[in-house]
Amino acid sequence: MAAVVGSLDGCAGQYATHMSAQDKKDDVSLCLKDAMTGLIKAFKDRNHVTPKNIIVFRGGVSEGQYQNVLNFETEAIRESVVANGGEKTDVKISFIICSKRHSTRLVFDQARPDAAIGNDYVNLCSGVCVDATTGADSIVSHSLHEFYLNSHAAIQGT
Repeated sequence: MAAVVGSLDGCAGQYATHMSAQDKKDDVSLCLKDAMTGLIKAFKDRNHVTPKNIIVFRGGVSEGQYQNVLNFETEAIRESVVANGGEKTDVKISFIICSKRHSTRLVFDQARPDAAIGNDYVNLCSGVCVDATTGADSIVSHSLHEFYLNSHAAIQGT
């Protein structure tokens, strides 16, 4: 199943949705043009204008598929804008791809006063965002705007 949700107001309090079935092997949402056409129409009906900015939060994409998803889905969104009477360049599109299944573990090295015992590694607090400039010691990509967000407290382990 592919689900697309769009906010209809500036307070993100009202939404329109679109759901459809697709092949489980498809990373790229093949129904995106139809879904976005409907969501942009709902936005336009409520606000009497087409959206100027579209922010896409996208999950379920492997790192090797980023460029394919970006190319295909950006074009589908732009075609949806045209289908609603706009121009392809009328909207700014931002993609945020959320990866959940990575092997990176972030901990805090808490030095203990007794050096013979050693250090304790403690889980980061929820809400910590880790990013870095590119370089030899960077944990983020040199070609993407990337960051790690520790969104919740670890119950057990890291």
